[in-house]
Amino acid sequence: ALDAQGKSPEAFAALPPRERAEALLKAELTAREQAHGEAERALAEFKTADPATPEYALLVARLQQLQGPLSRLLDGPGVSEVQAAYVQAHGRFSEDQRARFATLLERAFRTFKGGAPVEGTLVELAASELPRIPSGLMTARVAALRRASAAAPAWDHHLTPPQPPAPRSLALRARVGVLTLKQGAVRLVAKALYVPARDAFRFVMGHVGEIWRKYVSGREVDKHNFRWGVIEKLHKEGDFRGSLGHPVYDYMPEVMSPLIFRDDAVGEIRAQTRSVGRDLVVDGETLPIRKLELSPMMGVSGMSFPQLSAQSHLSLIYIHLKLAKDLGVRVLDNTGEGGAGLHLAVLEGDREKARRYLVDWNKANGQFKDDSWGEANVTRFVDQLMAKRDELFKEFTPADLAKSQIVAQYGSALNGIRGEGGFVDFDKLRNIGDSPFVAMTQFKLKQAAKRGAKVDSRKIDAVVAALREIQRGSHAKSPEINPDFSSYEDIAALLLATKIVTRKSVSLKFGVGDVKDLHDFLAYLVSRGALPDHIQLDGRGDDFSPGSGNAPPGANTSLPSNDAIIVTDAILKQLGVREQVYLEATGDIFLPADGAEKLALGADGLAGARVWMNMGLGCAKVKACANGNCPYGIASRSDSLVGFSLDPVKVAPKGFTAGANWFKAYTQTLAETGTSDWRTLRSQIGLASRSTAIRLKVGAKMIPLDRYYDLDYVSDLLRGVLTRREVKRLVFGR
Repeated sequence: ALDAQGKSPEAFAALPPRERAEALLKAELTAREQAHGEAERALAEFKTADPATPEYALLVARLQQLQGPLSRLLDGPGVSEVQAAYVQAHGRFSEDQRARFATLLERAFRTFKGGAPVEGTLVELAASELPRIPSGLMTARVAALRRASAAAPAWDHHLTPPQPPAPRSLALRARVGVLTLKQGAVRLVAKALYVPARDAFRFVMGHVGEIWRKYVSGREVDKHNFRWGVIEKLHKEGDFRGSLGHPVYDYMPEVMSPLIFRDDAVGEIRAQTRSVGRDLVVDGETLPIRKLELSPMMGVSGMSFPQLSAQSHLSLIYIHLKLAKDLGVRVLDNTGEGGAGLHLAVLEGDREKARRYLVDWNKANGQFKDDSWGEANVTRFVDQLMAKRDELFKEFTPADLAKSQIVAQYGSALNGIRGEGGFVDFDKLRNIGDSPFVAMTQFKLKQAAKRGAKVDSRKIDAVVAALREIQRGSHAKSPEINPDFSSYEDIAALLLATKIVTRKSVSLKFGVGDVKDLHDFLAYLVSRGALPDHIQLDGRGDDFSPGSGNAPPGANTSLPSNDAIIVTDAILKQLGVREQVYLEATGDIFLPADGAEKLALGADGLAGARVWMNMGLGCAKVKACANGNCPYGIASRSDSLVGFSLDPVKVAPKGFTAGANWFKAYTQTLAETGTSDWRTLRSQIGLASRSTAIRLKVGAKMIPLDRYYDLDYVSDLLRGVLTRREVKRLVFGR
């Protein structure tokens, strides 16, 4: 209770005697109140408790602690009632349960007498043995106990030497051979016929469109398609290409650079990184958390497998590794809510371990039998994917692979870490978090376009079924709300538990809707010490809906991206925790000036999905993402004709060249604003700076950011959360 007041033992000892007595009295009263509340809950649960359930031992442990070590905090009648309940509860144990409980008591007694540090209280010891540990019970000691006693996972993501191939039966080898020949023919048709015909059609129609615009319609393309076309050419040609004048659209940000800017500032900006992650203090002990490093470059936002094909994800993983290897650029590659299985399998490169897990899961869940065509198809998929991976990754050393920074994202379905009842299975989460390639865990609460997600049944094959732990044959629909996301308290407990279990940073992704709700939510997380290290904001631009590939038309449920940045930045400042959170902006980022605008409005960094599909993979915006029929193989079924049309060995290097030149242009744009440190850009040219470094075209006028997002507009955005005076001070620095 003293710790909850913010008084460490050292701080408490340094207080004047009167303040020390007041703090101690307040702590004593708080502890008594908590003990009485716990006694009431435990006694109420005892009346209906079932001794046959695993949770019963935890209830008995709670009663034992209340009538033993914590009894001095209870009144006389309360102690008697708890003692009687404990005797009755303990008497209901079977002989085996009683013996096991005696062992737990002995272990707890050794802890109080100075036993092994991995031990804990009786409650923690009992909690660690539950089949499912609730988030609120996940202390550092429970996590350590669980880690020490948990069974080895089916797919161990620790790096080990590759397993030798397991012997395959003659029947399985024959079926794999037949499927390989069949898929080889499909690949040949894709390479020799389909891709040339598709690309020729794209070339012709692109030029027809230009001629039509020039000689028939006389109209320029709209703002969104213009920016899309710029990035499309970036992928094709590897660098930005100018023209004899180009249209300038309303609300596009433009940088007002000085006549001369420091040339060395560009190099400084490109070399700078920002550390993300904070150590966690639990029960007076500091748990070190692995930090991650981010460069001034746009990360890959969440696009899950199979919404994007395996070939697409292999290409994006290569690009983000190549940026780190050749340019020292550290970015995040977000798995999307399909789970981290495919990404980690590619990075680990152990085809036998991956194949064994996929095959065993499908057999255990009745998807296919030994040596069946189903097993052959999974084996063929893994063999071909890993062969392509080895060909593409041959330039990377183990040290290069170690620079990977994967964000393991989980939406409401918790694909890959889902346990009984739809809750988080912390054993599975720990296993994935242990991977050296995973830099952070992210929970997606709400997209800007919708809640939940849907995967078309045509995309769910045996590989997808195993990675998501779902059945084939029907659409996969994520619930709109998960039991672990159902209240502020649940989310706070989940964030703390995840950080304790993984010892890595945690993130939340959401679109900002009700601003008052966002304020209350963040304030609650701050009060519980559960503020995430990283927040990814979803949103839209001024002329295009949020970018979810499977959202229904018009499903905009949140603020535009720029407004969401301003609002979240202001609330974090009001709560006094702005520097504790890395605020990552997504939504409608295409050109480097778009990114500079978002940093000026209050973001710390950027991430994009559509821009990476275009710049990195060559997307043509056909908008056939959801059904698996993307003609460019990007969002196609991985083993289809169109899926094979995307060859990572050809596409990924082009994507890297495009990404490298976007990085170079973006960092130069940041330097053009007059800064030499991108990490403090929002304070240098943001709304509070009175800077005119970035202006927006509105009609014939060029308006500074702080006049476009003026006091009246921002006060209206934050109505009911910040007063006009607070907006003036926190947002505009006046």
